[in-house]
Amino acid sequence: MGNSSFAEVSLGDIVDFRNGKAIPPEKYTPDGEHPVYGSNGQIVCSDEVLCLNSTIVIGRVGAYCGCVHLVPRASWVRDNEVLKYALNRAASPAVIADFQRQIIPKELLRKKTQ
Repeated sequence: MGNSSFAEVSLGDIVDFRNGKAIPPEKYTPDGEHPVYGSNGQIVCSDEVLCLNSTIVIGRVGAYCGCVHLVPRASWVRDNEVLKYALNRAASPAVIADFQRQIIPKELLRKKTQ
């Protein structure tokens, strides 16, 4: 990287990738405290929580495969999505989400994939 003051690291060094988890519909509540996220963003609320901090959500199946959402607070992320947790304070979830949006080809986001 030359004379840059930034260290070159792999994405796996600064974030932890995990799959979301299924949540039964009976756990949905219209006035729940936490948002429940799917591939296309927030779909409902629940009093259940899976992610305690800011999380990056990436759709991994269907028409919204590859869509990136920054969730700034405690939430639940369903099982059709991939989660990214920042592993240290130097890895800002907002910066990582913006970077992810830039590197996913727009053509991929327009296609229905499985």
